[in-house]
Amino acid sequence: MTTAFKTVQDAIVAALKAAPAIVGTRVVAGRSRPMPEEHASDIAVSIESVRSTGQQLTSHPVRWEVVYGIEIRARGSAITDAVAAVDPLLEKVYERFYDVAPPTGVAAWMLDPAIRYSVEEGATPVASVLLAVNVQLATTNDSLTLAT
Repeated sequence: MTTAFKTVQDAIVAALKAAPAIVGTRVVAGRSRPMPEEHASDIAVSIESVRSTGQQLTSHPVRWEVVYGIEIRARGSAITDAVAAVDPLLEKVYERFYDVAPPTGVAAWMLDPAIRYSVEEGATPVASVLLAVNVQLATTNDSLTLAT
């Protein structure tokens, strides 16, 4: 079986990979490594935090609040600054979340209004934009599978 947390991560990755492609960007999950030199851009999806809403484990579904990180990275060049390179990708990812419904069993998902930028300097600087997706979900009372 797959946990609810991984099921939702897979749904986020699938939404980001759905046609039409986001400007040829590769989408990866569960990686925190720097973007490989041969790639101009990528999107990395990760599980940032998981916490129960605090109720006792009973015969009812257990409710969770999960934060997923979506890190959008793009490489600049000698003539394009890295923030200008990542900006259209940020716009596409943001639009994608308003076009895709959350998976069955997810009570709600929403983009956190806080967006964090950072730039790694180098011969080809890389800009990184981190979005947070806050998810409310429930698991069955006797496992971590998504309750539907």
